Amino acid sequence: MVLLLLKLLLVPSLIALISLAGARWGVRIAGVLAGFPIVAGPILLFLALEQGAAFAAQSAIATLYGLLAISSYCLSFCWLARRLRWWLCLALGWLTFLIAAAALRYLPNALPIAAVSSLLILAIAPRLFPVLTAHHAPQPVPRRELMWRMVSAVVLVLLITAIADWLGATWSGLLTLFPVAGSVLGVFALRSGGAAQATALLRGMITGLYGLWAFFVVAAWLLPTLSVALSFLLALLTAIAVQALLLKLVHR
Repeated sequence: MVLLLLKLLLVPSLIALISLAGARWGVRIAGVLAGFPIVAGPILLFLALEQGAAFAAQSAIATLYGLLAISSYCLSFCWLARRLRWWLCLALGWLTFLIAAAALRYLPNALPIAAVSSLLILAIAPRLFPVLTAHHAPQPVPRRELMWRMVSAVVLVLLITAIADWLGATWSGLLTLFPVAGSVLGVFALRSGGAAQATALLRGMITGLYGLWAFFVVAAWLLPTLSVALSFLLALLTAIAVQALLLKLVHR
């Protein structure tokens, strides 16, 4: 129940903040911000407090593998967006994510392998997006659309939570990194600015996942040896530093 309330409070707030950031600084900045571990990070903290540091460290390794599934969603959505309607792109993108997540269950639960493989994906994935010319200038978001974005995020979180509880503990872990922000923001970007706008946003989101990657690598590395508080503090500071550097580079 605590995790559900956390998601219901954080996810729509994240969607609103990212939407407002996109309205002020452009869609690429919004995409980078979408990659920060504002939801997955607190979930890992609750796991550490409830299940222990060792369990949380193993969960962090599984989350790193989840970056491969998110990348597969973003790529499939953008390539499909060139020809298909938004609802079909979304459905097929979700299917791609679930297939990738199911396959990732069989990879070894080892931090070096998870860290290196997910880092390689983050480095390669931006080069695999379709080459489209997008308008990156700031665009105002109508208040009514902003509310619809937040409501859509809440509905999606409730749906994912219900399905995960029904499927069991294994899929609950796999669905922790389900691309809620990527789904809501990607659909609205596609509907308002076309495939080029959606591609710019989701490519920026993949770039922003370096901060999430750094957070979970540091957490998985330190949790078995340090206290939960110190491990999460160092992981958060690392993620903030990486994300700040990414924002500076993208803004230039």
